[in-house]
Amino acid sequence: MTLVPYITPEIKHLPQKQTKILDANKLPISLNQGKPGKLIVTDVKYKKGKTLVFFKDEIKFPYLYIFPGNNIWLKDSEGLEISPEKTTPLGEGNLYVSEFITVKDNEKPMKVVTRIYPMPEIINELKIKIPIKND
Repeated sequence: MTLVPYITPEIKHLPQKQTKILDANKLPISLNQGKPGKLIVTDVKYKKGKTLVFFKDEIKFPYLYIFPGNNIWLKDSEGLEISPEKTTPLGEGNLYVSEFITVKDNEKPMKVVTRIYPMPEIINELKIKIPIKND
């Protein structure tokens, strides 16, 4: 295991938003998050009582899941922002599904939104490798 110290950039204002039309017929949708990477919406499913948005994170800094690099939310045609009820990892491969309250398939134009984040400063000189024993 390797521990890598880093410094989180000071953010004085909310980071800029990246917004794209959420069209299930035009997938995948790539959402730029600046230097750390991007999120790619791969599928949208409309279920009874909920809308599921599946996405992959191609973030170069793994801590950003907590940072919170893989946050997405929806925005309706009136500008109302809808936060996910929950976001769940789907096994390996940086795949996730965010679950939202019911959003009608025909409600246009629905948008998917994230933020553009600065890249944390990694301090390579202070990396520490810890050997792990397999017993």
